[in-house]
Parts: sequence; structure tokens; C-alpha cells
Amino acid sequence: MHLRRATTILALFISASACGSKRFSADDPPAQEVDRGSGAAVQSERQGAVVQGVATFTATDVARILLVLEETGLGRAKLAADRATTIEVKTYAARMVRERSDAVDRLTAILAQTKTRSDDPTPGLLEDDALRAKNNLSTLDRSSFELPFMTEEVSMHARMLGLLEASLVPSTSRSDDTCAADLDEELIEVRTATASQIVHALRVQGMLRAAGAKTPPMGPEGVAAADSQATP
Repeated sequence: MHLRRATTILALFISASACGSKRFSADDPPAQEVDRGSGAAVQSERQGAVVQGVATFTATDVARILLVLEETGLGRAKLAADRATTIEVKTYAARMVRERSDAVDRLTAILAQTKTRSDDPTPGLLEDDALRAKNNLSTLDRSSFELPFMTEEVSMHARMLGLLEASLVPSTSRSDDTCAADLDEELIEVRTATASQIVHALRVQGMLRAAGAKTPPMGPEGVAAADSQATP
């Protein structure tokens, strides 16, 4: 059931994924206006090109987008590590802190190798959305934090998978940037990790939904015990 729900969410994100880009070549099809109701935008030579209906990005854009998603995810995970009251959520948060910290280090190194700079607005827009979500979570007290956090994690994992499949992987495969090979390997790593992480997130979310109000938050001693067990 969880995997079926993940597939449905992912399909929705993929169908809505279409962003602007700076890449354009003579081989690309003519820019055209698409249905605004689908979440797409008017494409032009100035904005970029859409190849087979998929937004394209430079290698720099791809690295920046991934870095923003990993950094903001790391921020949410650190918040959860502090706010969570159950061992399941604390263990999940510890995993996210560990894996996203490693991804941030790798992506920072890759971004330093890119040969072009970019002012594409997509990373900033994604960062703004993620920070708003984190700010909303930060207003919740410990007793009501966990289910909204896990629901946000499921949503963000699905969004990342949608972006990877619809835009980031195709864009990197067409890039001639010197870092394209390293970036392609990182995309494989991120896609594999994200697919595993969303399954983990759905499992924890399902546990919280099933428990409902029947499971009160731990007291200070329980939280301390969970902290010790969840340490990466």
C-alpha cells in the first residue's frame, strides 16, 4: 500500500514538473506555449528549451538544484532529530542527517568543478518552498510534530524523484560539462538513496497514522533513550 501511494505521488510530481532553463541549441525543437494548467510555462529562446516536453538544465543548474534539495532536507532532519519523540522518527532523522550530509559534501565538490555559472531561478524557488515548510514545522510542539514532518518528507522525496526522472537525469545526459561524468554518477547515487528513503518515510508515516492519539509522546527519559539509540 505504501509503495502504491509513493508511485501515485511520484506520478503527480512528474506530470507537474516543467521549469525554465538557460540551455538552447539549434537542434532543439521550436519553443511553444503549453497548457498553463499543467504547471508548465511559456518556453522561449531567451528562457531555454524543452526537449520532448522536459525542461533542460545545465550541469551547473543540476548540481545547484540537488545541493539545495539536500541542504534543505538536512535542515529538516536536524530539526526532527531535536523535536522527535519516538524512536522510529528519531532513527529516520539520524539516517537523513548522515546521508544528506554526505551528499552535500559530494555535491559541493562537484559544483566547484562546473565550468559555467548560472542565474537560473529554479534552485532559489525550491529553496524558498523548502524553507517555508521547515518554518511551518518549527512552529509545532513536540507532541504534534512527527506526523506533519514525515508527511513533508514523503512529499519532498517524491518531488526529488520527479525532478530526477523528468529533468535532472535527461539534462545531465546531454551535458558536455567537464563534471558531467561525476554528476551522472551522483544522480544515480541520489536516485537510489531517495527511492530507499521514501519507502522508509512511508513506513514511519504509516506507523504514526496507525498509532494516532493512542501513543502519547515519550517523557524526558524516553527521549533520552531514543537519542542514544538513533545516533548515526
